[in-house]
Amino acid sequence: MNFDLTEERQMLQDSLRRFLRDKYDTATRNGIL
Repeated sequence: MNFDLTEERQMLQDSLRRFLRDKYDTATRNGIL
């Protein structure tokens, strides 16, 4: 089985990470994730 993310899911993951990085401090991000 291929468990790699599709290109679309990878882009979504990258966008979410950037959003969380820009909006929340490290401690808050760790609590969310």
